[in-house]
Amino acid sequence: MLFHGVEDCFAVVRNKGVYRQVRVFARGEHLFAGVGSGFVRLLNGGSTTVPTMTWDFITPHPDIAGEQSRTVFMPGGRKPLTIVAAE
Repeated sequence: MLFHGVEDCFAVVRNKGVYRQVRVFARGEHLFAGVGSGFVRLLNGGSTTVPTMTWDFITPHPDIAGEQSRTVFMPGGRKPLTIVAAE
């Protein structure tokens, strides 16, 4: 499976003033929010790959450490990886 759910991990995303609680997924070294039938990449500083959407919070989880602007994901116990800015 390309995307796998991060167990018991949720994020709060905001799109055009509407807040939603969504599941958090991982793919490789990146975190994503499950939105509708797709996935939105969570970027550094609370931004996402959708220009009108931001994320405000990720629930505490042993594989995720840091603050909103410096979140890292440690899949399989590997070295922490930083969510990077949009390319």
